[in-house]
Amino acid sequence: MEMLKMNNKLNFYIVVTIILLSIPSLSNAYDRQAAYDYANLWYSSGNHTCGNYIDCTPWSYWGWEICSYPSHGGDCANFVSQSLIAGEHPYLNTGDPCRGYPCGKEEIGAKRLGDCLVSKGWERTCGYLAPPPSDIKIGDVLIYHQGSCNDWTAHATIVMYVSGSDVRIACHSANQWNKPYTYLSASHPYYEWLHYPDATTELIMNGGFESGSTGWVLSGNFYADSRFSYPHTGTGYAYLSNPDGTPGNNLVGTMYQTVTLPSAATSATLTFWYNITSQETGGTGYDVLNITIQNSSGGYLATVAVYSNLNKDTAPGNPYYHQQSFDMTPYKGQTVRLHFLGTTNASWPTTFRIDDVSILSVTTDVESPVDLALPSSFTLSQNYPNPFNTTTVISYCLRKNAHVRVVVYNLRGQKVKTLVDEQKPAGEYQTTWEGRNDSGEEVASGVYFYRMNAGDFSQTKKMVLLR
Repeated sequence: MEMLKMNNKLNFYIVVTIILLSIPSLSNAYDRQAAYDYANLWYSSGNHTCGNYIDCTPWSYWGWEICSYPSHGGDCANFVSQSLIAGEHPYLNTGDPCRGYPCGKEEIGAKRLGDCLVSKGWERTCGYLAPPPSDIKIGDVLIYHQGSCNDWTAHATIVMYVSGSDVRIACHSANQWNKPYTYLSASHPYYEWLHYPDATTELIMNGGFESGSTGWVLSGNFYADSRFSYPHTGTGYAYLSNPDGTPGNNLVGTMYQTVTLPSAATSATLTFWYNITSQETGGTGYDVLNITIQNSSGGYLATVAVYSNLNKDTAPGNPYYHQQSFDMTPYKGQTVRLHFLGTTNASWPTTFRIDDVSILSVTTDVESPVDLALPSSFTLSQNYPNPFNTTTVISYCLRKNAHVRVVVYNLRGQKVKTLVDEQKPAGEYQTTWEGRNDSGEEVASGVYFYRMNAGDFSQTKKMVLLR
């Protein structure tokens, strides 16, 4: 059994006041993990102890390696902004980053930093003792204000840990590290939460059919254009009908588009709007619209919905549209077809209309808390207890992400049991061996070896099983 120790996990915040500005689209380039690593390195390297930061040189993106002079990192907003830029957030100013911090001023100030983030599309929530929004993640920012959400007396922090309502922050000094977000409630009770939005990607091309059938493959009696005035929005839509747009009998038509869902997507959702107009009056679904998910070759994967003339709108003329949604998350990393098949019989005619088709993929940069106290090296510990009778625990540490193998061997060098064989993030881990081989059979008493391989690291230790 494996257990990842989630010690001292944190989340990043910034304290700032914000003037609401027009919000441009974001490039979604922000790497929350990299921002976290930068902040953690600052703390671990001892730079947070720098008292007179004019005379010292904190480890910083704008230090000697970029600007050829010491960079001042002892200010809260500077520390947070450096972490954001280290996370590949686009520069918040348009000029030289040297002496420039995100807003073009070295001593930027928490309120000004908040204003900059909002102007770059960050989502702002502020209020008296405001709880963290549900979408807050590590790498986001919390700015504390003294008298109101617009008070210039403010303090910026970065979110380093999130687990439900347990949100912790960090700043540039040791006494402001791994703190509950409420730690300044007495002096600065107005909390300004700043969240970098998740990356969203529209996967469907021309889902509103404003460009006719562009991006779609149509056959038979399916059409897509703006010849008639029955769209859900805009001017275009797709429809199954006679070539002149009138309802028809004995019609068959298909329409599909092929999309690839990103493997890194957190979620993906299909939505579309449909309308059914029919002259059928009986209680049988003669005319059918079948929407399915297919693989890239057209093989069936899942049914999204099936409609018939029984689902028709009763009002004639301007049609009413209804929305349908479907979870596409199970197909992330796959190339699939969204496929529409419409058929009508020889009796009263029916028209099917489709508009505003969308598959929206959402990617969240950080899906789980991150351990603040990352190991400084790869290590393999001695098993405990040793000797052991039935079960022993093996602990190991990863300095960085790596593919890890922990394998038990006998005195002949033959493999007995593979305990770990997978990619893992940096952190501290434990695995157990219960004295059995890969087939689940108990092995005899004796001396055994266990070896850990992770990247270039390899180490072997001895253990004794006594039954």
